[in-house]
Amino acid sequence: MVDIQGILTILSELAFPIIIGLIIFSVVRRRKRRRVKRRPAYTVPTRTAVSTHQPTVNLNNIISKLNASDHNLEKASNGFSFIVPQKHKYSLFTRIKVIQFSSNSIKVFGTLNKQFPSFLDVLRRDNRMITHKDEFNIPLLSNVYYLFSSTPPIWKEVLKNEQINDYFLALRAYLDYFYLRSDYLEAVLYNDTAVITLLNLSVLIHDALKSLVSGIDEQKVELLTCYNCQDPFDPTEEICDKCGVPRPRCIICHLDLKPSEREDVVNTPCCGVYTHKNHIISWLRQKSTCPNCHAELGHWLKKLQLI
Repeated sequence: MVDIQGILTILSELAFPIIIGLIIFSVVRRRKRRRVKRRPAYTVPTRTAVSTHQPTVNLNNIISKLNASDHNLEKASNGFSFIVPQKHKYSLFTRIKVIQFSSNSIKVFGTLNKQFPSFLDVLRRDNRMITHKDEFNIPLLSNVYYLFSSTPPIWKEVLKNEQINDYFLALRAYLDYFYLRSDYLEAVLYNDTAVITLLNLSVLIHDALKSLVSGIDEQKVELLTCYNCQDPFDPTEEICDKCGVPRPRCIICHLDLKPSEREDVVNTPCCGVYTHKNHIISWLRQKSTCPNCHAELGHWLKKLQLI
């Protein structure tokens, strides 16, 4: 027979601690609610918009200021490519490519016909935190930009030029980053007028370097071009933007040729295929014929070893 009296006794003994526990739980939960209500509404900080002066980009403004004509301009849905004629204001470049990524974002590529003796990377300070062994400082400029180079003494001398400094400071609201590496330029900007300012700045930098480093005019650039349509490859392209063919590979090691390797890349005088310079030298020391068309290249080996 069930002991009803015993069950009631047990329940009465448990009721008190259960009630106390519920009261404590209720108080704690109420305090948590109060804390949530009192907590300030924080928002995730975002990058300050740099395009408030000009919210949209007009590529036609850039084309007009470049004085580009139909025969040296190739238009695309999101930008254009300008083949720079000789004696042009920007004849430092062989090609200038401008791509629009958004209503206020422009990417600029420039293929140079002369090599710079050292790279320079310039990045805005307000949207990234960076530590790098190649960083160097310039008064005023370093308050706005991170500056990187493998040869700081050259750039410290160049950046003593007040006009160059003024151009960089004038771009501070519109320039995200600026890379100048050997024979190409790359930058992201947030204003179409700033593109022309950047090109003017590049010419000034080249002139300043030319006065410091002798022989810069003799360092001609061998362009990496598409095998299919002969369109020059931009530094970051993996496929040709004109015909879709992949970036040329070394005929010997079969690896894609990258911008950082351009100084070590040559193309054969017989059929024009690209190869790493040291690879073709090793090949021709064992076989005197081209690895692609089998033409005799023993005479070319001597020239390669001298340049």
